[in-house]
Amino acid sequence: MVSGMTTVPVAGARGLARERYVDGRDRGRALGELCRLRNMRVPWSVFVVAGVGVGLGLPALVAGLVVIGVAGAAAAALNDRADVASDRANGRFDRPLVSGLLSDRDVIGVVVGAGLAALAVQPVLPQPTGLAVTVLALVVGAASACEPVALQRRGLVGLLALGLCYLVLPVALAAGWAPALHAIPLAAVGAGVLAHKDARDERGDRLAGKATLVVRVGSRPMARTAFAATVVGAAGLAATLRLGWWILPALVVAVEMGRMARAGHDPERWMRARVALVALALVVAGA
Repeated sequence: MVSGMTTVPVAGARGLARERYVDGRDRGRALGELCRLRNMRVPWSVFVVAGVGVGLGLPALVAGLVVIGVAGAAAAALNDRADVASDRANGRFDRPLVSGLLSDRDVIGVVVGAGLAALAVQPVLPQPTGLAVTVLALVVGAASACEPVALQRRGLVGLLALGLCYLVLPVALAAGWAPALHAIPLAAVGAGVLAHKDARDERGDRLAGKATLVVRVGSRPMARTAFAATVVGAAGLAATLRLGWWILPALVVAVEMGRMARAGHDPERWMRARVALVALALVVAGA
């Protein structure tokens, strides 16, 4: 009788522990999807290349990676919160706010935690540049999603801001403002390539009233505008960097973007343009 009476609570405790483990695992995965740190691979790489090039020490490199990661996480969480309607219209039920796995409370937690983490590592970064870049990245990230600015709904302007954050601010964080000024044309090249990221969501974004560039002007004009931005950015790099190895990946980007300007969005060509953009950003960061 005693052993029979004790096995039920033990089994119940194990079941409860298992349930809590599964809930915690699912919640952790949902938070990872909300923050989408995988999107920070490019700015992280640009930062590391620029930092190693100027002899940035390991503590500062780690601190910079933290700043970029938490700023990106905060921006992704806020963007997801702003995009619930359009994500639902596009069938993006993998997004945790759409599926209901997470709530606005979790978004607030991510944003507050990101701000605290970014401030905590400031003493290790070169100052005052580190603080200025951190504040700018957090502000632009918030402005991308939050009204009344909502840069992600401002067409080409929002794409330029995104290109600036992804490709130029990491250079400033690592090497200072002077090298970053030479890299500013990268924002235009990045904006052109990033314009195609909204092509697959055009229908849902249009239904939800999310005014991306493709929603504003249509698919073919978007591709032509993106190509023009790429050309302007490449011309700017020619003015700031002169001739160099950067011109090879820049040509690949321009060729693929030009083909899409004529024939419309193509996933394979867009992938080649994205890979070439990453190579271009790394070459410029190391210049």
